[in-house]
Amino acid sequence: MAEDKLSLSQAKRIIKEQAERIKELEGENIAFPFRLYYALEAILDHDPVYQLVPPTEINLYDFQFELQRKVKLLPKDIICILSEEGSRKKTIYTLEENLDGNRELNRYSFNKAGDLETWARFFDKLAHRLIKVSKSAIANVAFYQLANDHCLHLRMKLPKLPHIETIRISEKKSVYETFKKDFIKVQGAYRNHILLQKKVLGYINLIDAIVAGKFTP
Repeated sequence: MAEDKLSLSQAKRIIKEQAERIKELEGENIAFPFRLYYALEAILDHDPVYQLVPPTEINLYDFQFELQRKVKLLPKDIICILSEEGSRKKTIYTLEENLDGNRELNRYSFNKAGDLETWARFFDKLAHRLIKVSKSAIANVAFYQLANDHCLHLRMKLPKLPHIETIRISEKKSVYETFKKDFIKVQGAYRNHILLQKKVLGYINLIDAIVAGKFTP
């Protein structure tokens, strides 16, 4: 009988241990969506690409208002920056949101010394969008596509500004390959960040729906 009682005691202990483990697992499963939610939010909060980068303020000539004024520019709004050969003058082309919430083309200029690489980092400190693609041009990788004709082509048609629809990189092979490599690298990183952001936001929205009882797998 002692043997039977011992077996029963062992069975009770095993059942108790398993019951406690099941309870732990249930608790973990319930908490998992919340832990995942906070982890995904942490990605958005701590990755600088998802943060609202403060605009760069600079004194520019505004062609629309025909006057010199201080302008705040976000890197995402800058299409390209072109420099005139033999001159310090640089022209900035932007696609900005106006007071009505619509995107409109704007053009600014400034006359200051400095290499275009320096100006690219001045307007885009995180180097996520703007890249020097030639001695006379900075391009936003979100707006342009690299082609096989040694040129970048704008993804949209701009009837008012046809001269920025194509940016020539260089005819010299070694120079072209360097700029091409840099452009592909920055554009690839930009696309990966956008893809990750969409996935993260998609998971967060899914968790919100499950918690709210609006979605059942």
